[in-house]
Amino acid sequence: MASMLVIGLGRFGKHLSIELAKLEHQVLVIDTDQSEVNKIAPLVTAAQIGNCMDIEVLRKAGVRQFDVCFVCISDNFQSSLEITSLLKELGAAYVVAKADRDIHAEFLLKVGADDVVYP
Repeated sequence: MASMLVIGLGRFGKHLSIELAKLEHQVLVIDTDQSEVNKIAPLVTAAQIGNCMDIEVLRKAGVRQFDVCFVCISDNFQSSLEITSLLKELGAAYVVAKADRDIHAEFLLKVGADDVVYP
């Protein structure tokens, strides 16, 4: 069982969180949308409301304790890049970021993403 942090509860983030929980991983999800957080809370280990562009939100989440951190935001290019960078700055072991385009993936890798997915 691994510990996973999932940031962003769009279609991909929700699906990923649920599947990871089914595989019996410990899953913390964070999103700014209270409604989405409330919906998924019963299905994962923990869920919280927060803006992960705020470094304090990530610090309080304890990003170093997670085996993998997923950045499931691609509709906001800047947020995706900043959160990926902050995770690495705080010592996240492994960061997987979602991208929709090749240029987005290139920037994510440059700011520290260990892997990029195109769901």
